[in-house]
Amino acid sequence: PIPLPFLICKYLECLDFVKNLSQHSVRAYASDLMQVFQIKNKGKLSGPKLDMSPKYSWKTLDNQIVKEDMEFWSQKALESMRSWSNLSPRSRRRKLSSLNQFIQWLKSDEKIDFPLILPQTKPPAQNIPNFLSVDECLSIISYLDKATRTPEVEQQELLFYLLYGCGLRISEACGARWDKVHLEQRTLRIVGKGNKERIVVLPTKVVSLLKGRSKEKSEFLFGEKPLPTRTGYERVRQLGKASALMKPLHPHALRHSYATQLLN
Repeated sequence: PIPLPFLICKYLECLDFVKNLSQHSVRAYASDLMQVFQIKNKGKLSGPKLDMSPKYSWKTLDNQIVKEDMEFWSQKALESMRSWSNLSPRSRRRKLSSLNQFIQWLKSDEKIDFPLILPQTKPPAQNIPNFLSVDECLSIISYLDKATRTPEVEQQELLFYLLYGCGLRISEACGARWDKVHLEQRTLRIVGKGNKERIVVLPTKVVSLLKGRSKEKSEFLFGEKPLPTRTGYERVRQLGKASALMKPLHPHALRHSYATQLLN
């Protein structure tokens, strides 16, 4: 029979190259499916591809043989689902969604009929996004204006204005490149999730900060290499502490604040 890991590999390649999902999303689907079917992966999964033989293709599928194989894997999936009682409702919904989309892909174009009926799940409750008030944002700005100029503070300042002033994701801000910046037009070209490109308008404050850094121009805004995302998270968290905020500060809260205050 065609091994299921091969089919998962094909599916992940479809997500990567056809649906153009981000590598984070592809890895999340891979992790969910491998947990559902109890497939142990040797080593760290660094991309969408699993360690599979390339000799199989849809032309080699024998539906009668695959049917027996699929019944085995459906039992594996049922065993996994019985062990999900300790998971949060959100985690269970995510795994069920990953499994359901994989099954729908198997059934598409009459590839394979997967013999598994999934339980119905309630739609998730809508959480209110975490965002900062105008006063909290002004408190951060006040701290940055008075803080002693150090490389760390300068990184915090540029990160803050890219997240709060431009609505960037932390990964987009950390990986922003000089060749995508047009100071005269006050624009920054960003490649975001799903490899989608958009143009962001730069506030006057960001333009002045970038003009001050342009003397030491390198490939990325934060140096010769992108600023590690973990470092970016830590810079923002420390900024919230230094600004005496009453709650922890996270990068995505600044993106939500940008959108909320723009709507207001």
